[in-house]
Amino acid sequence: MAIREKVKELSRELKMGLKGFNKSRVDLVALAVISIATVGSINLKEIAHGMLREVKTSSNYRRLQRFIAQADWTWVNLPKFLINLLGIEGP
Repeated sequence: MAIREKVKELSRELKMGLKGFNKSRVDLVALAVISIATVGSINLKEIAHGMLREVKTSSNYRRLQRFIAQADWTWVNLPKFLINLLGIEGP
């Protein structure tokens, strides 16, 4: 499955848990999650390198930085949502 198809599929699932985010942000979260799983690291530079190849790594890196700086981090449901999405039973 191509990366774009994976992003679309994960974005559809994430939209349910990320109600305050627009489509671009949900797609970025999906792309970052897939990249984290691919590169096996949470280093932003490595995540940016693992994202779409048509875009410069520096552009992806800056996009991730802007997202982290601007996102409303008061919500705590994302980790819980992702754990449920993966089918992992939490404490």
